[in-house]
Amino acid sequence: MPQSRNQSSPPPPPPSAVGRDIAAAAVAAVQKARPFCPSFF
Repeated sequence: MPQSRNQSSPPPPPPSAVGRDIAAAAVAAVQKARPFCPSFF
């Protein structure tokens, strides 16, 4: 799962339960990494 720091916004998640889970995990990761690297998001 490579992290692309070049993109300004993540791609839209697919309309499915798995997509929502991935989106939730991504949001949680961003919220966690935000204080340490504010330029991530």
